[in-house]
This record gives sequence, C-alpha cells and structure tokens, in this order.
Amino acid sequence: MGIYKPLTTEHSYIGQATRGQAGVDFGMQVFVYKKFFVGGFAGYSFLEVINTKLVGNYTRSRVFNTALEVGYELPLIKNLDLGISIAPLGYAAYRNYIGEGRVNQQRDEAYLTAIRVHFNYQFATNFGLFLRYAFRNDNTSIETASEIQDNFNNIQYHDIGVGLKYTLFK
Repeated sequence: MGIYKPLTTEHSYIGQATRGQAGVDFGMQVFVYKKFFVGGFAGYSFLEVINTKLVGNYTRSRVFNTALEVGYELPLIKNLDLGISIAPLGYAAYRNYIGEGRVNQQRDEAYLTAIRVHFNYQFATNFGLFLRYAFRNDNTSIETASEIQDNFNNIQYHDIGVGLKYTLFK
C-alpha cells in the first residue's frame, strides 16, 4: 500500500485545470518466474479544480483507478531491488463534484495504461519500504464539441509515491 502525489501534465484541459492533491493505492504482486511478476493495483486520486473555464463548473474530482500489471524486479544490492512494470489494461472513473450531494456529480470514464518504476528496501524479513514513480495515460470517453475534443481525449499523470510492502513468501 502506498500514498502518492498525482501531478497532472498540461497535455489536456483537465491537466491544465486541475492540481493533484493526494492519492492512495493498494496492490498485489505474484512472482511467476524468478523475479518476473504479475499483479494488480487499485486506488484513488484526489484533484482540485483551479480553472473552471477549461473543464466546467465543478470544484474537485475523485478518480478511482485499477489496473493489471506485469513487471520485473532486479536486485541491486542486499535488501534493495529496482522494479519496473507496465500496466496495459486499466480503468479509471472520474467523479466530478459541482456541489455537495449525488445530484451535483458528473462521471467520466477512461481506459488507462501506466509505466511504474520503484525502489524497494527490505528492512525486515517480511517488510519493505518503496519509493515509486509512475507515468499514467488515461484515454477518456469524454464527448464534447469537435473543436476541443482533442483537449479531452487523454489525461496524463506523473505520480511520485512512497509506501509499505509486505512480502508473504520470500
């Protein structure tokens, strides 16, 4: 499990109009062959809207995301590993808040892909700390006027995070 800071890029109107507040995610990895793993993760990002002229009349967004990933962990030195993974299959749901209550919400959906790199330091038999960087691209299904459609097709993030890793079998 980890916490991270979502940093939206200015590639899209949503990226230009929001500021990442925080994020939290939970994941699991299963090593299938030596240091190769498959896994999955799910989490939430919280965004603050700083420019309603670009995205509409909402003040904040909560983004649920989940994905499947494949990757590899490379041992660097004793108790320190470098891992890299790609998540080719993922889903994100944007819940945009105009005010309080369910009536004042708008939802958007996206398919996501992500590349993640992490350093894991194993400080005890079953516990480790990790530092992670991720690049994520959300391919949205937002429909808008054709003149500005390209500004809503993709939302891109850089995520920087830390977390705790529990190893069941070593």
